[in-house]
Amino acid sequence: MLNNLKVVYHTILISWFLLFCLFTVNVEADPIQIKNHSPIWFGLLFPTPDRTEAIAEKKSETSLQFDYSSVFLLRQRNEWYIIYDMEITQFTLTHRKGFANGLEAGIEASTVHMGGGFLDDSIINFHTATGFPNYVGQKEAPRNRFLYGTWRYENKWNQARPYTFTLGETNLWLKKEIWESDDKLVSAKLMLQAPTAPTDIGIGNGSWEWSAILLHKRDIHSFKADFSAGYVDTGHYERGETFYPHDFLFLRAGIEKPIKSRYSLILQGTFSSTPFYRPLWGEVTFGGRYTRPDGSEVSLAFLEDLSKTSPDFTFHLSYTF
Repeated sequence: MLNNLKVVYHTILISWFLLFCLFTVNVEADPIQIKNHSPIWFGLLFPTPDRTEAIAEKKSETSLQFDYSSVFLLRQRNEWYIIYDMEITQFTLTHRKGFANGLEAGIEASTVHMGGGFLDDSIINFHTATGFPNYVGQKEAPRNRFLYGTWRYENKWNQARPYTFTLGETNLWLKKEIWESDDKLVSAKLMLQAPTAPTDIGIGNGSWEWSAILLHKRDIHSFKADFSAGYVDTGHYERGETFYPHDFLFLRAGIEKPIKSRYSLILQGTFSSTPFYRPLWGEVTFGGRYTRPDGSEVSLAFLEDLSKTSPDFTFHLSYTF
């Protein structure tokens, strides 16, 4: 039975990929702004997926976003001992405004809740059925518990209480369209993260960070696609000691296929170097969007980690108006 489910699941993934690559026409590439809840980046800036276009002059846009993740990571390496077993809820408010000459300014603020959750059995069964790997120690761990702690040289870096609700980091940015032709658009984005989240529970890192991003949208054969590449300066951690993680690079791509006048399917993915010892992290996101008659949008998405570093998954829901 499980083998049959794996075949069905992988067939769906392959069919979805062929749909995008072979039969996509009249596409608009507008990424879903799903959040990265991998513990590798807790407290560090990881830019949210964004479209290449800037908001039109004198126009503004607001987005209310909900991201829910299941996280399991048990790791002991060199001086580090890490254990994360929890589920995370993030509520995000994003606002952006357009100015003359293709310039956009924006702000993103969030709150974060951490608890034991309720999805452990469902996730393990899903991974077993579809072929996605479970994480080391995940099957043996108590169900729906909350554990979150990081130790370095046996010194506690951070440890959160169950059902913690706190302010997240705050992101600010400027984006500028810098080159456009009939089938291509290039823009540049400068992003700054303010240290507004607490450091003692491991949500914030206590320092300012910044990122420079190049975004590119173009026609490729019969469809349009968005690409972005960026550099992130991670600043440093202030958690009882000062620690400097590595800066990192990321590459992202996404496409969107309208299936009716107001509905569309979305496929996007990200690969990144990391601020610690792992050389590469990756994820794939499957989603959809509904555009209402008044122009507002509702988006749904599901992210699956590809590198066995957690999260098990992230579910995303957003309303943009």
